[in-house]
Amino acid sequence: MSTCVHNERSLLIFVCFRYGATKLYLEGAAEAFARSVDGCDVVIMRFAWCPFAKEDVEAMANCKTIGAGPDEYMSPGDCSRCVHASLTSDLQGSIKGVGSSLPQHNLVKLFCQSKPPKGRPFRFDIEPTCRLLDWKPRDSYPDGIDWILRQTDYVKNRQLKARVVIS
Repeated sequence: MSTCVHNERSLLIFVCFRYGATKLYLEGAAEAFARSVDGCDVVIMRFAWCPFAKEDVEAMANCKTIGAGPDEYMSPGDCSRCVHASLTSDLQGSIKGVGSSLPQHNLVKLFCQSKPPKGRPFRFDIEPTCRLLDWKPRDSYPDGIDWILRQTDYVKNRQLKARVVIS
């Protein structure tokens, strides 16, 4: 029988590592599927910061770094509209895979975020998303925050009190 002891920092690193590893694994699986004989067109969406708890909203509001916090906000409305656009797109105009004798399907990796506050920069290049999915963000921080704060079905894990920033 073994015992695993974690302090708060090691737990945060462990959780963040698993989160990032899962994202990379699923992107790789989606790419393999798109490149397989039985595959299909695949859109990989990389979303900006979608706060979903009061603690996330507070952390975002307190972040003043250029390109972070409100600059990388993803509103609930823009998120759902972008997902809908990706599910209904036929990917016309995207670039087909090359270098293989297997049938190639469209594979695109796109960033999705709301408009940053006036005078602030976009965190991600969303031009390909707008062009390929015929989608444009409508919202800007703090649009949608009131809806997020009204949600009562999610409780933030109390062991993860701070957003982890690795510098």
